Amino acid sequence: MAKGWEYKAKKAIKSNAQGEFEYYTKEELIDYILLLRTTNDTRENKIVKFDKEATKPDKELLLAEKNYQQKWSLASKVTFLLKINYKPLTSEALHRQLMRLDTHYKDYDNPKSNLSVCMDRVTKSKRVAKIKLPGIRVLYFALPEWMDAYGKINEEFKVWFNPF
Repeated sequence: MAKGWEYKAKKAIKSNAQGEFEYYTKEELIDYILLLRTTNDTRENKIVKFDKEATKPDKELLLAEKNYQQKWSLASKVTFLLKINYKPLTSEALHRQLMRLDTHYKDYDNPKSNLSVCMDRVTKSKRVAKIKLPGIRVLYFALPEWMDAYGKINEEFKVWFNPF
């Protein structure tokens, strides 16, 4: 299953990087790469320790809110938010993040109802999984790769479901 938002995010990152380095000479680029290598060597121990403690895979560390694109569909925006938070989120948490990041989302007459319709569509298409915990009224939304073959959430994400 192709994930259009990931492709668009990578393409936007690449075009931004190309624009940033467009006017550099070859010598300036080499100097910049050497500077990065030396700072990388000095930080290597800290990064290795951080990666061992982090629960996010390496490719998730590359995604950040600054890569958020206003032109994406609401479904792509929701999927992207789940990806960068790397934890199951409620619709209320998604709503708060969209209100903070998205200028188009704020312009809707009733943004929460639009989000509700979007969440119904993305769960039916299996782009996002819906998680209902017994005894709790709130639904959580997670990415399908965070679930096992039986539709249960993987162990690393169960820490987010402590209701008490």
